[in-house]
Amino acid sequence: MTDSSGAVIVGANVIARNVDTNVETTAVSNGDGIYLVPNLPPGTYELTFRKAGFKEVVRPSITLISTQVAGINVTMQVGTATENITVTEAAPILDIETTSVGTNMNGKVVTDLPLSIYGGGRFVEDFAVALTPGYSP
Repeated sequence: MTDSSGAVIVGANVIARNVDTNVETTAVSNGDGIYLVPNLPPGTYELTFRKAGFKEVVRPSITLISTQVAGINVTMQVGTATENITVTEAAPILDIETTSVGTNMNGKVVTDLPLSIYGGGRFVEDFAVALTPGYSP
């Protein structure tokens, strides 16, 4: 987190609010201008950055997927505490900390996948037959 001249901002408050649940998690930037908001569950977040003497910066739609480590760099402008800046378009979030590959799937996608158990059905009887030792239709 830096100001417009590139100097780091120490002691800035960072608020990560889950858009769906309204649960807020807070953090404070350290002496290197780095902040960490650990253990956020996957979801969409609104990030708010505040520091006295700077304009508030809001990033309204940050989507985190499972196991993602996101680096959100912010440049704060000098101003009064009552001025706000809302960033509506941003560069994509890049995970530069880990080398994992993954995806998010909704439940319907999983339940619609075909199965290779006795004709591909999703009936509990088919699973029972498939898992019973020594039985074959």
